[in-house]
Amino acid sequence: MGSANQAMWKTFGIKAGRKCETKNYVLNPVNGEKIYFLADGPHLLKNIKQCLVQNKIIQLPNDFVEKYKLTSDLVDVQHIKDFCEEEGKFELQFASKLNVDLLQSNHFNKMKVSNSLNVLNRNVSCGIKFDAEEEREDKSSLTTAVFIDVVHRWFQLISSRSTILALSKFNMAVYRETIEFLQEFIKLCS
Repeated sequence: MGSANQAMWKTFGIKAGRKCETKNYVLNPVNGEKIYFLADGPHLLKNIKQCLVQNKIIQLPNDFVEKYKLTSDLVDVQHIKDFCEEEGKFELQFASKLNVDLLQSNHFNKMKVSNSLNVLNRNVSCGIKFDAEEEREDKSSLTTAVFIDVVHRWFQLISSRSTILALSKFNMAVYRETIEFLQEFIKLCS
């Protein structure tokens, strides 16, 4: 993050890091609603992917599991590895840019946004869902697929430069649904 953003965060009392308690919002002086501060989207996407690769699992809150009717609360990197290995057997692939090397923790893999997008994208999510629904008795991989899908949607929203994909009040129903999704994503990451 650049020095201008760091100075702004300091001015507003925003703190995030390993050695401090996170404070990522201020209250709007007009209406008292929370205004959240985020580092740049690509950096957050890389952190989510790296968290999954290093920790191997991410435990999701119960309300997320209930909302999506999931059988497990664990996002497991092994589900992605299994999908990648299974997909490598076929000429036509859901996620042709996904490979097992992207799921290794090394300096070069964690620095590239494209590597994170190759892991956390809708094609990978759809492939894992397809495998789970077609071939597996164990449906726990659906949790990983849904999590990937949610992260990918979030990234599309926050990185979009198009008024069609970004927040727009052109269609208020879509706008409200998008705001609700973003609020749920904040809860998911809190």
